[in-house]
Amino acid sequence: MRRQAESTGGLAAAHSLTACCALMPQRSSSNSRWHLALAAMFGLTLTWRLFALARLAGSPLMGELTADSGVYWLWAGEIRSGSWVGHQAFFLGPLYPYVLAVVRELWGDSLRTVLTLQCVLGACSVVLLADTARRLTSSSVACVIAALLGMLTMGTFFDLLILMESLLFALSALTMWLVVSWDWTRRPILGATLVGLCVGLSAQGRATHVLLIVPFAGFLFATLHRSAALRAALASGAMIILMALPTAIRHRVLVGEWIPYTYSLGYNAYVGNGPDANGSFVVIPGSEESEDPIPGSVEGGTGSDGRSYQRRRQGVDLSPAQSSSRWLDQTLAYVAREPVRTARRFVIKLGLLVNHREVPQIENVAVHERILGPLGPPGLGSFLPLGCLGLVGLALAARSNARARFALGMLVTLAVSTAAFFVTDRYRHQLMPAFSMLAAITLQRMGDHWRRREPERFMGFALALVLACGLTALPLVPFNADQLAWETDSTVGAAQLRRGDDALAVQTLGHAVALEQAGRLPHAEWATAKVMRAGVRENLAIAQSRTGDRVGALRSYREAAALAPKARALHADYGKVAAMLEHGDEARTALAIAEVGPREAAAELFADASQAQAHADGAGLEAALRGIITLQPNDERARVALVRSLILAKRYQDAAVELEHARTAGLDAQVHIAHQVLLAASRGDSIAATRWRSRLAARTTADPRVRATLQMVPR
Repeated sequence: MRRQAESTGGLAAAHSLTACCALMPQRSSSNSRWHLALAAMFGLTLTWRLFALARLAGSPLMGELTADSGVYWLWAGEIRSGSWVGHQAFFLGPLYPYVLAVVRELWGDSLRTVLTLQCVLGACSVVLLADTARRLTSSSVACVIAALLGMLTMGTFFDLLILMESLLFALSALTMWLVVSWDWTRRPILGATLVGLCVGLSAQGRATHVLLIVPFAGFLFATLHRSAALRAALASGAMIILMALPTAIRHRVLVGEWIPYTYSLGYNAYVGNGPDANGSFVVIPGSEESEDPIPGSVEGGTGSDGRSYQRRRQGVDLSPAQSSSRWLDQTLAYVAREPVRTARRFVIKLGLLVNHREVPQIENVAVHERILGPLGPPGLGSFLPLGCLGLVGLALAARSNARARFALGMLVTLAVSTAAFFVTDRYRHQLMPAFSMLAAITLQRMGDHWRRREPERFMGFALALVLACGLTALPLVPFNADQLAWETDSTVGAAQLRRGDDALAVQTLGHAVALEQAGRLPHAEWATAKVMRAGVRENLAIAQSRTGDRVGALRSYREAAALAPKARALHADYGKVAAMLEHGDEARTALAIAEVGPREAAAELFADASQAQAHADGAGLEAALRGIITLQPNDERARVALVRSLILAKRYQDAAVELEHARTAGLDAQVHIAHQVLLAASRGDSIAATRWRSRLAARTTADPRVRATLQMVPR
């Protein structure tokens, strides 16, 4: 009932926005009335987004920063701590983390504050695009476009994520608005400079956006005299170069290479066009071993740049630019060997860009809607309305004025540059500013034919819309209810684990594993799916370990390791749990894969033991100490600590057994006698305690180990 009410609320908001704007006259409306309409659009859009944010804040998903989201948040934190220049090359675009750092510095280190500002930015973007649509078409059409954009599910979704999509969308909307609204006959240089600024900033978020200079240059030459157009194009290009210079110089100073944006070109090309590519993002088989069990700096997003894979699998230690070049060479070599397959895949990727279903990469909107309720009105909030109208508008824009052709050029440029790599919901979302303008052109033309009573032409457009809907409905992204249930349980379970709800996490993640073991997940053997399945089992193992079920944790770690046999972080934890359960050979094998030595692992287990002792977790303390002894049988500190912990727990028989094991392993004789004194006295056997004390040599009482043990003897 709650979700039904939320869905009805979303439809009501969309209808309110349309009704409000329906009162506006066409182009004869006064600026003041249009400004009121824009204010209404902003208010309704922002209200819907803040309503969604409130639902997110009350859910287990709030604060769940994974993959790129986590990298951006931590990277921004490093920038705020003083690392404004940094030390590493940029694999991910730097625009968003730097903006995020500034926002957190000015408005406070609050995730909800950041998301609120993104919601405001999203509402501003809708207003910009609505005003752009009005300038291209009419007020009534602009209001319809505003309603569709304001309730666009993916728009709300990305405004609620720590990803660059909200910022990039706003920059694209501003670019579109500048091109359409600027008086190019009076101040072309200033207008071109501002467009260059927007494009240059966008390229610092996603480098392919620099290609927007191509349709913009075409617009200038179609609008201005050749000499004026050339000067304006040069001004725009100069601004783009100026925006790239700081990054290029920084890279030259830090790594000795000229990299104007990022060095992800080659890697992304291989992911999207290599032998394992399927049109969307995939994990390169074996690349999971690139994880480092000891987290370091996240600056630049270099942890996912593939260089560790190249070093371990291919035996080459490359610089950032060399790494990108090597990936690109391998991609081109594969494309040359498989041109037909590559061309077919490129067509599929174009189809994914206009498909009615989303292709998730970081977060799945369907999972969020299953947990939070709808993020947009069903149907109207999907890609279909704007996408289908926009597809019909492609041909119309090609025969229209220069401003409309720029929207067409923007769409084609971003679509082709995206399909050249791989398609995800994040990348498709950046096409929506251009799609919305083409949709406005279609609506205007259909409205004109309707008003002129031209049924044949109107029906022609209706038929074109049907064909466009058929294109978007192709089964390129099949829906599977079990897959969605599995992803939902995996996401909620990970959030519960992060919040410390370990018992709930065991239950939720266990349900996800049961779904998978029932064989109900499609493509479960794909490399990317295996990595995801391993991650679920790893989270389950952590939850089981925290709740004391280390036997179950070991079983889950074994299953996870079978799915990701080279994942070092996974094997580091796996090895420690195996050691805690005294599976020595298994522990050493896992730690060897993780490239963690027994001494290093023992040091980590000592830290775990100290933490368990501080929290009065006797079982955890004992498990950690047994793990140390498994890895280092002659470790006197661990053996002594285990004996003492068992005595304090009044497990005297176990303590006696462990004390004998310690003596056999080479425990100092006098230290052994001192612990026999402690054990006997703790049991209440004063006679045995006196007898053992008599065996202590007088000089050994000065030994700090002996003295500390005797001080524990009850009086």
